[in-house]
Amino acid sequence: MKNSVVIRKPGRLTLILLWLAACTPGVPTIDTPTKLIQADSFLNTPTPVPAQVISPTGTPTSTKSPTPLPLPTPTKAGMHVPLEAYARFGSGILNEVAISPDGNSYAIASSVGVASYDFETHTIQHVISSGQWVQSVAYSPDGTKLATGTSWKENGVQIWDAVTGENIVTLAVEDNVGHVRFSPDGKWIAAGTWGGDILIWDTQSLKLVKTLTGYPDFIYSIGFSPDGNRIMAIGRGNAAMVWDIKTGDALANDRTGSFGGVFLTDGVQVAVAGSQNVGIRIWDIEKDLRVAEYKHPQKLTATTLVSSPDGKWLYVGYKDGSVLELNANSLLTAHKFEGNGESVASIAISPSQNRLLITTANHSIIVWNTETGEKISETAYPGHSGYVSSLSASPDGTLLVSGADDGRLYVWDLETNLPALIDQRGHSRVEDVQFFPDGKRFISVTCNESFFVINASDYSLIKAGY
Repeated sequence: MKNSVVIRKPGRLTLILLWLAACTPGVPTIDTPTKLIQADSFLNTPTPVPAQVISPTGTPTSTKSPTPLPLPTPTKAGMHVPLEAYARFGSGILNEVAISPDGNSYAIASSVGVASYDFETHTIQHVISSGQWVQSVAYSPDGTKLATGTSWKENGVQIWDAVTGENIVTLAVEDNVGHVRFSPDGKWIAAGTWGGDILIWDTQSLKLVKTLTGYPDFIYSIGFSPDGNRIMAIGRGNAAMVWDIKTGDALANDRTGSFGGVFLTDGVQVAVAGSQNVGIRIWDIEKDLRVAEYKHPQKLTATTLVSSPDGKWLYVGYKDGSVLELNANSLLTAHKFEGNGESVASIAISPSQNRLLITTANHSIIVWNTETGEKISETAYPGHSGYVSSLSASPDGTLLVSGADDGRLYVWDLETNLPALIDQRGHSRVEDVQFFPDGKRFISVTCNESFFVINASDYSLIKAGY
């Protein structure tokens, strides 16, 4: 089953205005990145907003129009939007990054879906799970499959063909999924939920084989031991718990303010990260003994922790965007990768261990050479800085309007691929956007009980009200 983004059918305009009566709770946003287009508030200036051509990677290119994307025929249900266009809405809130076992591709989970990229060119290979809030993404050990964990809209675990992007199966979960992982042998897939449970399925039969309970709160990190017989959970309960998968028994419960953790190569020791006062600790889970500890000299708060494929190195991301490389045995600092001032959201290591891939809170994707310590590339992905809450296609299928909880509108010309930013300065989250039946106007309704009717030809303001 191939994925496509389906734009819902426009409702009656009178129903749209009912949005003015209430403001639903929104999804937390992050700091707004540099604007793609500098535009004066359209409340004061009726002139058209200039536009830039956006490449498939989301970066500005020349002003020449690229080859138009083919558009499927509109249906009564709405307009099928090309995945390439949807991918350029912006990477949303970046949640996690995964690197394929062969090191040729990487996948990024975000608040607007998952995009798979070529590692060398950073061009998009395909977009999967579009329109869903994806908390986590993981490759299978053989690299043929991708697993995603979703929340907010549709709870569940989805397994995808990593080459074609086609959905293989969706495993229903009654709770929001915070993290997904394959076991090292690919036999199991595990999901940690917001309610504190870990669900484990057999990847061949797709049957649920185990539910591990006992974690006190939201689970946002899980990991298998190298032999696949143990699993660890880290979450909002400020604890690190380890279970024996076969028996379901809890083996360890470290309550030291933990927020991240990984198994080391022997499967007996675990590295656990906590607050600035706790730092990084290594525990022997069989002896319940702390064997090493590291605290940042500047008392920075760590945000994420991963280990190298060979288990010899730990990589710790911090709120200032820097990443420290630590020896997994001694916790001595081997190298520091300087940050860009934005909090580290996720870290991944290539199988060859010569590349470090970092995502930050401002949508940046940074690639470092771990052998030389040099920065290979850094790309800031423009677009919405928050969750894309509403989409609407024009009746003739030539324009697409996207609104998000960052309070901004993008108008996408689907024939020329020219996007234009309409900045509703000072106005709250966009709750809904809809085209009028004549296609000449569209309306934006915001959370603070404002509405704006905009000319679809030059993006000038026709009407504003409250």
